[in-house]
Amino acid sequence: MEAGSGNDTVRGDHGNDVIKGQDGADRLYGNSGHDNVGGNSGDDVIYGGYGHDKIYGGLGNDALRGNAGNDIMYGGSHNDSLFGSEGNDKLYGGTGADVLVGSSGDDTLNGGGGNDKLYFGQDAHSRGGTGIDIAYGGDGADQFIFGGTSGWTQIADFEDGVDKIVFSDSDINSMSDLSINRDANNDKVVIDYGDGIIRIETNDVSSVGADDFIF
Repeated sequence: MEAGSGNDTVRGDHGNDVIKGQDGADRLYGNSGHDNVGGNSGDDVIYGGYGHDKIYGGLGNDALRGNAGNDIMYGGSHNDSLFGSEGNDKLYGGTGADVLVGSSGDDTLNGGGGNDKLYFGQDAHSRGGTGIDIAYGGDGADQFIFGGTSGWTQIADFEDGVDKIVFSDSDINSMSDLSINRDANNDKVVIDYGDGIIRIETNDVSSVGADDFIF
């Protein structure tokens, strides 16, 4: 199924659909089934629906939403918003200042280029988030945002002095609420904030200080 040149709405059915947007701000719905849904130019809104979907934003400031199932989402260029849901999702922001929101399940969030915001756990957009998550901020000054019960998260590319760990909608108000240590293998820093664990790919505990956090 393919949209036209204007601002179109295209809905898939219960099968495994391939849906393509064109020029314009399109609204694309995969519905049930394992769908492949892609926007094009324009600021598109794309819903994967139920099933294991692949969603591509393309050009424009796009909003991509998964649903139940293990979804893969690519924001593409510009400033995109990607929202995971139930299942083990993989979210790739691409270029631009993107917002990536994990939810329940074991998710991988990769911001790509630009100053991105990666959300885990309970925040304005996501409730739960108690799986085992892996985060890549990519280039730029990124924010890794935690709130409520966020389970276990590994930040693979935290850049000291550039990236920030943010506690939002939580009871974490200062450094005294955190326990910061090396892990058992002595090659990662482990941050325990009571409702979750954050692991950072560095073995230098002294490099993780108050200037790396926003409370």
